[in-house]
Amino acid sequence: MARKSQQLRIVMTRMPEHLRTRIQKEAKLNSRSMNAEIIHRLQESFRGEDDKLAKLAVQVATSTLQREGFLVVPIGAQGQDRRGEAPNTNQKDSES
Repeated sequence: MARKSQQLRIVMTRMPEHLRTRIQKEAKLNSRSMNAEIIHRLQESFRGEDDKLAKLAVQVATSTLQREGFLVVPIGAQGQDRRGEAPNTNQKDSES
């Protein structure tokens, strides 16, 4: 038996006819039922909000760390080591 949080709930709603028609057309284009199209679009709208919140959290954390004197280097910054400095590419110096 499915857990309660995964069970489907019937939700009755009213919507303008032009919106219902648009959802119906998009569902057909995407090979989905109207119900599946509505659920997909709702999930995508929340995903966008989650992405915005995550970016905001990174911005707040970055500015806080910088204000406290930490050097913040983006992950994957090319041409820099973890301290934000260009790596030593002179082979002769690194061999000695």
